[in-house]
Amino acid sequence: MPLVHFMKSSTNEFTDFFATNGSLVVLGSVSQGARNILASRQAMLPVDGSVRWNLTDSVCTIQHFPNITFVASETATDKTFQLSGIMHAIAGGNCSTTYFSTRFTVSKNTTTQISNLNPHSGSLINYDGFIIDASQDPCFMDY
Repeated sequence: MPLVHFMKSSTNEFTDFFATNGSLVVLGSVSQGARNILASRQAMLPVDGSVRWNLTDSVCTIQHFPNITFVASETATDKTFQLSGIMHAIAGGNCSTTYFSTRFTVSKNTTTQISNLNPHSGSLINYDGFIIDASQDPCFMDY
């Protein structure tokens, strides 16, 4: 398995989202390359795998609900999308709401010029989580 991938579990494995020279930016903190991205994730999430994204088989489940998406920029080789949304973190029967905004840049197919949005394709060049705003707002779904 190539080293430059995003995590399957919280902090100890990668799947193949990021390009080899990809970067993860969280509130201005930049991590580039597999080892640095993994270290960043390990600093944010527990190593025991108890926090999982969009799964229901863990101690804490995080569900993302993107609600506004647009193209922020585009070149011949890549396309950057910006989105805002709501994230629910569910643990111990409690749910918290966080608002977020991200920009992510993916590579394009060199022949078709179509953005590669396929998961696990190594096309994610940059992921920039530039707003993460916890709130006291209730979750809008029952868990």
